[in-house]
Amino acid sequence: MFKRYINNIYFLVSVAIFKYECCNGLDELGTCGAADEACGRNGDTDYFRSTNWEPFVYDSNLKWAEFASIFKQYVVWHNATYYNTAIPCKEKKVVVFTPNAGLGDSLGALSSAMAHTFRTGRLFFIDWKPYNWTVGLKALPFQYDYTIAKSRMINGKRLICPDTDPSSLLSGHITSQHPLINEETVNDLNFGYDGMMREIVQPSTKVQQIVDSVISPVVQHQHNTRLV
Repeated sequence: MFKRYINNIYFLVSVAIFKYECCNGLDELGTCGAADEACGRNGDTDYFRSTNWEPFVYDSNLKWAEFASIFKQYVVWHNATYYNTAIPCKEKKVVVFTPNAGLGDSLGALSSAMAHTFRTGRLFFIDWKPYNWTVGLKALPFQYDYTIAKSRMINGKRLICPDTDPSSLLSGHITSQHPLINEETVNDLNFGYDGMMREIVQPSTKVQQIVDSVISPVVQHQHNTRLV
């Protein structure tokens, strides 16, 4: 099922890239994808009042959890922590994922990178290449774009510092030799990777419209054929 989902997403995004290259682009910026400061103002949380780095800690006694539940808590924490200027940017621990292969393989590598991000309780960012994430995929509900995130400032303060720590930088699939593997486990969690992919890898609105315009006539034709 996981492989089938990846293949479906691969098809959707491939259609979008084709349209992007042939037309004038389909970049769809979500509120947090556009580095809107308002994204950090969601929810009533103590994170804004913190002056020290605090890793993400999933509030549950269960070792197995639905990814959607973990992700919901993580989004609140990420927005609050990223936009908190009281925490020095050099104290904020991050994971920056950069793809180095094809789309399907990179989405699989991204899911692994996010899993290790949750395990270590860090801020997650994506340095997506060769096109913007939102060309074909829906913006995530937190500031995930590393290029934007590292240059963002509020009142003259950087929200994160450009990171050179080897444990923070992840290109493609994580290996057993990567320093992030040896970082302390903050959250010992198990969750379904198919649930993760359904949550974070969604087609953008325009991609969905393109796919619907291609698939809907085919489905209608098949339906009409059966009626004959």
